[in-house]
Amino acid sequence: MLTILILITLIVVFVMIIIAYRAFSQGSEKKPQDHEQADHISIPCIICGSILKRGERLRSTVYTGENESIVHVFGCPHCFGEYAMRERRCPVCKRLLSEEDYLIGRMWKRRSGKQHLRIAGCTRCISSRK
Repeated sequence: MLTILILITLIVVFVMIIIAYRAFSQGSEKKPQDHEQADHISIPCIICGSILKRGERLRSTVYTGENESIVHVFGCPHCFGEYAMRERRCPVCKRLLSEEDYLIGRMWKRRSGKQHLRIAGCTRCISSRK
């Protein structure tokens, strides 16, 4: 009887080790996959809608204030600059933007520490509201 209990205990311990090993090895396999997926996650340009690849940035100028900053957003490499191929539209008034037009927005830090940008409009629709 004692040998049967020892045998059952050894089997249970062996099964627990196998389950723990599988759970640990699956957890370590998921991390590189999550990292690979993070490389492919990208955001669209707010002016032309093209998907920005890793390393591509919006061209903007930030005028820093005490609590919030004023931001002028010109566009991404797809819609602003020498090699621009996409048309630029204001997300507020939906008008086509010329090369001189840009978006104006306010930027501030949230409680979480992340930056938040709210676009007020382009140079044309903001000047027409005044």
